[in-house]
Amino acid sequence: MVSAGYAAGGISGSVATLASGAVPFLLLGINEEMMFRGLVQGVLDPFPLGSRCVLVGLVLGAQHTANLLFGHTLYDTGAQVLSATGSGFAYAAARARIGTIWPLALLHGPGNFSDTHATVPFTPACT
Repeated sequence: MVSAGYAAGGISGSVATLASGAVPFLLLGINEEMMFRGLVQGVLDPFPLGSRCVLVGLVLGAQHTANLLFGHTLYDTGAQVLSATGSGFAYAAARARIGTIWPLALLHGPGNFSDTHATVPFTPACT
């Protein structure tokens, strides 16, 4: 939902760029949900719900430190880590409540897409 707020200011990019990015971002969202809310959260099932959600968020956030390897600044990467940790926690809580990853997967990809293409200055949560 936060991503939709950033996209409300407009989306930048040519039609070809936006169209060619839509499917990969959707697949990326599905992949991250299967990995973090499916596999990681499943492995953490023995933990209490609150701890499980925090751990899933921290693991997702930590995964985004790899963006330093792709030339992102420490500031941008830090923003990505914080954003991913927070959304990872929220999505983990939602997954625990609804019992499935699929609605989250369908929201995740478009969220990353709008983060990346929003005209409002924001560091993308996923690159």
